[in-house]
Amino acid sequence: IFTVFRDPIHRVVSLFRYLQKASHEPTFNAVLQNMTLEQYAFSELVESNFVTRSLIDKMEGPLEERDFEIAREIIKSKVIVGLLDKLQESIRRFELYFEFGDPAPNATCIDHYIKTGSNRQSNSQLPQSDSPAYLELHRK
Repeated sequence: IFTVFRDPIHRVVSLFRYLQKASHEPTFNAVLQNMTLEQYAFSELVESNFVTRSLIDKMEGPLEERDFEIAREIIKSKVIVGLLDKLQESIRRFELYFEFGDPAPNATCIDHYIKTGSNRQSNSQLPQSDSPAYLELHRK
């Protein structure tokens, strides 16, 4: 298994911005349209540790330190990890690990994907790292 991880706060902010306008999405909630990021961060609607919860199959209830330990062990033992902010390097790692062969024929496609992505949103609307919204998202 391989995956690309994104900074969790960047991911939650991006998801929030997306869900504010994605009326076609099954998880669309019109309440989000008029919420600020800070309101969302302190609301019951914000997701909490989605990746950890998915890995350990515990979508509700409080998480304990042991839950995080189990999730980390699953990732360490079963997943080749890439990082979104180092996407080109991550793709190269996947190519080498899976022996995809000569990357040259795919270089144009890979470069295009890295530059445009499939769900690229600007990080310009991220909260300051000392703001209440950021601190609450970090806590969750």
